[in-house]
Amino acid sequence: AIVIAYGKEYGVEREMAIKLGSSLGAGVSGLGEVCGAITGASIILGLKYGNDSNIHVRNLAKKFKEKHKGLTCRTLLTEDYPVIYKTHSKRCLSIISEICDLLEQEL
Repeated sequence: AIVIAYGKEYGVEREMAIKLGSSLGAGVSGLGEVCGAITGASIILGLKYGNDSNIHVRNLAKKFKEKHKGLTCRTLLTEDYPVIYKTHSKRCLSIISEICDLLEQEL
């Protein structure tokens, strides 16, 4: 969702953005790893800042972790995780919104 929403501004057309983000959901293809919204935000920051993006990614991650226990779907969606890949938790929507707000601060 993040790559689709922000990609065009950095030269990524919608269809390519869909492909780029297609395996990010539920912590990389349902594995429960780093949240796809965080990974998507990292892609956008990379598109904007290139090799200088790391400081911005770290800032975003630090702010997010100050409020949450971690960066992984397995941590963020503990009771929902077993079904998250098929049904995405309502909590995902609020997390995506929060990541968008943090991304805006870094852009």
